[in-house]
Amino acid sequence: MLNQKKGVEFSPLEVIQQMYPEDWELFQEDVFLTVKQLYQEGLIEIKSDSEFINLNHDLPHNSKISKPSKLI
Repeated sequence: MLNQKKGVEFSPLEVIQQMYPEDWELFQEDVFLTVKQLYQEGLIEIKSDSEFINLNHDLPHNSKISKPSKLI
């Protein structure tokens, strides 16, 4: 999705809805866990209300995913 969006931030919900259009709600927790893992590995950055956040807690529902500045 990072490559598809070409640097544009996107919501984790967009990922779920693209992968599972009919029953995406069932997969929210799995995708959020994967997002957290990618964040911890330094492969993505997470913003909430235009500010970078630390994912030591739950993923905010208004969060946006982007490539880390060092990978752009």
